[in-house]
Amino acid sequence: MVALVAWMLVVLAANGWSVRAALRAEKGMSEAEIWGADANGYYGTETLKDSDIGLVPISLNPTGQGSVWEIKVGLCILDQELRNKDPSGVPMFRFLVQKSGCNGNAKPGTIGYSKTVRLGELRAYLERTELDWARRFGNADTKSAVWRPAGFVFHEARVGSTLVSNMLQSLPNSTSYSESSPPMDFISRGLNLPREDRIQAFRVVVRAMGRVPYLNYLFFKFQSGAVAHMDFVVDAFPDTPWVFLKREPVEVMASLLGTFSNAVRTGAEVGKTTQGAGTPCTRTIRAPPEDMAAALGASSQDELRNGGTEAFCAAHLGYLEYRATESLKAAAKRAMAGKGAGVGAAVDYKELPSAVPRIIREMFRVPVDKAAEATMMEVATVYSKGTNKRAKKTSAHEDGTFKSDSEAKVRTAPPQLAEAAEKYILPRRKALEQFTVDAAINLVKTAAGSAALPAVPTVEELQAAKESGDEKHSELSKSGNGPESATDSSKKGFSLVSKGLNDGKEAIELVPPQANTADAGLSEYPKLFSLPEMLDAWSVDEPRVPSDYGKYASLRVFDFTSSEEVELAKSYREAEVPFVARGVPNLLRANREWTDEYLERNLPGARPTEISPTNHFMFYHKGGSRQSGATAQYPIQTHSARKTFREWLDHARQIDEEVLSGKATNRETEHWYFRASSRHASPTKGIRGENSFITKSLTIYDRSKPDNGDEEDVAKSDFFILDAAAQRGIHCRFGQAGIVAESHYDGGRNFISMVRGRKRYILSPPSECPNYNLLFTGASARHSKTDWGDPSDYKQTLAKAKALEVIIEPGDSLYVPSLWFHLPISLDTNIQCNTRSGSPPEGSKDIAECGFGVRVTETDKQTRTPKTMAPPPGAPTPAPKPAVS
Repeated sequence: MVALVAWMLVVLAANGWSVRAALRAEKGMSEAEIWGADANGYYGTETLKDSDIGLVPISLNPTGQGSVWEIKVGLCILDQELRNKDPSGVPMFRFLVQKSGCNGNAKPGTIGYSKTVRLGELRAYLERTELDWARRFGNADTKSAVWRPAGFVFHEARVGSTLVSNMLQSLPNSTSYSESSPPMDFISRGLNLPREDRIQAFRVVVRAMGRVPYLNYLFFKFQSGAVAHMDFVVDAFPDTPWVFLKREPVEVMASLLGTFSNAVRTGAEVGKTTQGAGTPCTRTIRAPPEDMAAALGASSQDELRNGGTEAFCAAHLGYLEYRATESLKAAAKRAMAGKGAGVGAAVDYKELPSAVPRIIREMFRVPVDKAAEATMMEVATVYSKGTNKRAKKTSAHEDGTFKSDSEAKVRTAPPQLAEAAEKYILPRRKALEQFTVDAAINLVKTAAGSAALPAVPTVEELQAAKESGDEKHSELSKSGNGPESATDSSKKGFSLVSKGLNDGKEAIELVPPQANTADAGLSEYPKLFSLPEMLDAWSVDEPRVPSDYGKYASLRVFDFTSSEEVELAKSYREAEVPFVARGVPNLLRANREWTDEYLERNLPGARPTEISPTNHFMFYHKGGSRQSGATAQYPIQTHSARKTFREWLDHARQIDEEVLSGKATNRETEHWYFRASSRHASPTKGIRGENSFITKSLTIYDRSKPDNGDEEDVAKSDFFILDAAAQRGIHCRFGQAGIVAESHYDGGRNFISMVRGRKRYILSPPSECPNYNLLFTGASARHSKTDWGDPSDYKQTLAKAKALEVIIEPGDSLYVPSLWFHLPISLDTNIQCNTRSGSPPEGSKDIAECGFGVRVTETDKQTRTPKTMAPPPGAPTPAPKPAVS
């Protein structure tokens, strides 16, 4: 019985007491009073000695009248090794507190040893012992101690957040606190305290929780309720990156409402049952947040309160996603202004667990070797909350891979959940889904440069700061930032991500200053630059984006969710000039759908795959002849093989590991170019070929489906396909980091859309044909024979050439007009799909004068009369009809 009572007290302490009773500091208080010192100079009921090692906050207990620094804090030495050995066995902070025996009976310095102090005493202790702590308990290699959290995990509940936290916990010298109560007391329960006081107190608690010997990386997975106050957390730690985990709404609601859903299916009156009222999504039903109705477009707060349980659950989730989106926008803007590198990303449940290692490496900037990644993935196969040993391995398929429960949740969900999601969640999802992991990683690189943002200061830095009195290196500095150099990005050039992480007009305003807008007219659009200078600035063999990207980017970027922007984009298309349509809902939906598992199911068996001993791929027409002399075809380096999607994916991850980490160069590594096409055997008859899932998913390429399930209006239905009769099917290319497809031109309007990953394109108009050192005949005609990665070659053979560059990301569609030269470069593992429709006459004269035969399907904008333009007399023998490449 005694043990049971002790356990109950521990659980209550772990859940934390509200800090609502803590009042503002009264004016005129002395410094000692403000810090909560009594007449004898003591803080709280006990004091902290320098020898008190490893005590971390486990609870908060506000006391009477006074300042925030009078709040009592319960401290305990936790058995961190328990969670290290078995993350899923101790999945929540409260379990760790319980199993550590924090009942006050343990001896000093042992697990379970506890103290209660005032927050002011804890702050003084941390400042007093900062330098000594780093010397004694810092990482053996760096002699450093945790300075700021390495990453935060926010979520909307039942989205795999505990799984992610367990994976983070498995990293060496790392701790991931899962739903710990002390930070939450200042995030959402101390709202009556002055904001600056809350931020300072929050920093003290968070950093105190990082005072674990030999800890190098500290992570926090917060309760779902923290999402409504994300701005507070980000303001406190603007240099800490974070993710927001989401999931298909019906799956989340089916999981949260549980027995309520069963009641609906069995005929209970909708909206009247109280079952499910205790779930996270209905706890505020009696007093919704003040801005909730306005954020969701509801008529009033009463509409939300009285709409029924499932409706309010959807409204709650929609509100969390709204707050997450606002925080993502703010973090991106702050990063672009050099005021913090703590960018965020929205991560879907479907991306778990495979996305986690990359998030840790490239977004959280924490090193992960192969052994650590293998351990993480093994942790992911164990039920994340498997406190019962019999529950082990229930999250794995027979082959040991992670098993999702999505299908089961959707199968058991009543239709009312989908209706509620349609009303309160889905209309605002488009904005949220712009903030991909790819976009965040690029923004991190832009904001913090190529070097990792330090999570820890070295002993030398702390010593120098102490001697100079420089508070910016203090563990408890007012700003909460890292060294100034870590966040002073100098904003070199233009960041690709700044365009993708903003909505509407803001996105357009962030086009590089070199870009020509409609106001300047299209006569000189787009601006071109020296191609050799561009290649000197960023080699085609380097997939990592330089911090000054943007100097040679001049394409207009249009917001596809804006009808006004779409109409303006059409004028660019009619003028046959390139541009980017950003935020295409159908592509963003495909980005969510096309998970590894989805593609493996829909691409069974081995597929045609081009293989090159390097990252360079020169297209060759298998039926084309090889020439000699001045028009000789370079020796063909690539060969075709058949690979499964899984084989290609595993090889792509190997490329990421070797090339993106700098262990090998692209020229030393074999690359695979996997492809799949959804062809109409007869476009006029609508006969579909294989891979019909591509056509069904990418409905933007089907004029018969103007409403793509994404609320797109009929006016947009002909945006991507002008000449349906001349459409050549949909062709998808699956790229690996570093792949370069040699520069060439194709006949036909070409919309190139990114489903996953990113590509860099170097574009030039047909008028540049004489400057491109092209192959006029042979198996690789229409392609540049210059090695664009070799300065000694391109500076000589492309000396007069001009071009521009652009990076496209998921949700983007790049319009490449007929006969424009383009060189695509894969910046990571990616999927790009394109289709062509019709060959207008623009550019055909330039290509013909250059020495090529050109066939166009249109003589003007009104007629579709085919016409062939022959090369002038004396030009080289015409090449075969342009083939798809």
